[in-house]
Amino acid sequence: MNCRICSSLFQEYLENTISQDLIDELHSKIEQCEKCRVCFKTYMLTVQLSRKIEKPCCLSSEVMDRLRTMLIERFYSNR
Repeated sequence: MNCRICSSLFQEYLENTISQDLIDELHSKIEQCEKCRVCFKTYMLTVQLSRKIEKPCCLSSEVMDRLRTMLIERFYSNR
């Protein structure tokens, strides 16, 4: 699994909508790759914090897509 595929699975992983084989591959990739590990932790923290906002809200699919795009762009631009 390459970094781009790994990062594209973050949302599905958190929603528990991918197969166990993909989960295992994702875990392996995150353990082996520091960039994926940092990106995944950032993604998870963002989602967790958004759920703790005083007024309950749900992240729309557009917001999740923008977040994923931003993380992938930063991930590959080495910022």
